[in-house]
Amino acid sequence: DMCIEADANSKQVIEAPLSKYFDDENKIISFRKPREINEIIANEIVNLAKSKIGCEYEYAQIIGHIGKALPGINQFNKITHNFIVDIISCLVDNKDKFICSELAAYSLKYAKSWTYRNKGILARLTTRVNPQELFEDRTIFKEWDIETAS
Repeated sequence: DMCIEADANSKQVIEAPLSKYFDDENKIISFRKPREINEIIANEIVNLAKSKIGCEYEYAQIIGHIGKALPGINQFNKITHNFIVDIISCLVDNKDKFICSELAAYSLKYAKSWTYRNKGILARLTTRVNPQELFEDRTIFKEWDIETAS
């Protein structure tokens, strides 16, 4: 009933009740299940995320991800395979600060028992992973079954 999240409002990584999402009729909730997950791996992922509770929120990474999405920059990134953006991401990164996708990628990537920890989007530095890329990764997550809520 709880989640660990990098929360911009509280300016840090927190543990929060999932009800804040499920009880809000204006929110749409989607889940992706990691491939070959089991209780041991799930506990490793949770413990890694919990170890970051209290770390600050990283606003600089959000600005970097927004910048990457701008039309002119987006085209340049495709041509250079994100070379400049990756350098900037590394320069502004603070290892003790997180955004949501970075926290999730960190927790998935460093779960030592999981065979997908360095595959797909997780082959990259966690600072370079944006929320949409993480959500859409078909290597580390099972195919998405769309269910309509009743």
